Amino acid sequence: MKNQIKIPVRTLAEYVHRSGSIVSGFRTASSFTEGSRIHREVQNTYNEHDQSEVF
Repeated sequence: MKNQIKIPVRTLAEYVHRSGSIVSGFRTASSFTEGSRIHREVQNTYNEHDQSEVF
């Protein structure tokens, strides 16, 4: 990627969901499948010593 913007996830989530609930109701199975696929793709870019899931 040529242009990268680095911000904390919390900052992004707070901006996107600055009012109301982050639970938007109905989601299709394809939405969850797509999200899981993208999540795995991102985790595959991690370095050897990075942790994929952190409490």
